[in-house]
Amino acid sequence: MDNRRPWVLGLCLLVACKSTPQEAIATPPAEVKTEKSQPAQTHQAPTSICPEIGEGKPVSPLRMKAVAGSREVSKDSHSSSRTASFDGRVLTLRGPYGKCVRGRCRHAEGQMLLLETEIAELSAELDRRGLWTSMKEVHELQPASPSSSSHATLELSEGKRSAKTEVLFGRWRTKGKSEEVGSTDAIGRQQDIRQLLEALQVRMLRCYPDLKVIY
Repeated sequence: MDNRRPWVLGLCLLVACKSTPQEAIATPPAEVKTEKSQPAQTHQAPTSICPEIGEGKPVSPLRMKAVAGSREVSKDSHSSSRTASFDGRVLTLRGPYGKCVRGRCRHAEGQMLLLETEIAELSAELDRRGLWTSMKEVHELQPASPSSSSHATLELSEGKRSAKTEVLFGRWRTKGKSEEVGSTDAIGRQQDIRQLLEALQVRMLRCYPDLKVIY
């Protein structure tokens, strides 16, 4: 917005001047919404009921960075994702919370110290889901509407072992024809990472009771 505009209007009132048609449209509206426009996501920090984290040394050699999400392009276009990282002591997670409307959700971030039992459960879950096996399957997607896509990345390390995952797949429709890319393995891996992050968000409720998702 032109910061000079209020001063100009004030001057016009004093001298009884009139705006020309060009002046009347010189400052466009801040936002013009259409059917395809997306409301801005609100990033708010929920309230933690746990003690302040403070400084400390890692209690586990496990390290993790993970992302899982999806995107839809249509008249109700929206996207949603969860991210999580664990540094051997602190779990940081960002994800949707509160009431979601037609796939659109607010997102928030929180941190909490994992208990030794929770770290052991996380490690066991990574093993159970086979996430220590690396995988990469990234497809080129068409910028069509309607379309949908899903993605996930995962970086793991623990002592001498490590693993990486990167998957991207989707479907779209153009000229009345539907197309889809993505193997069963890639879809399954994305689901495993997404479900892992969903479980971690439930775990975060211990410190963030408001970090619930309502669909």
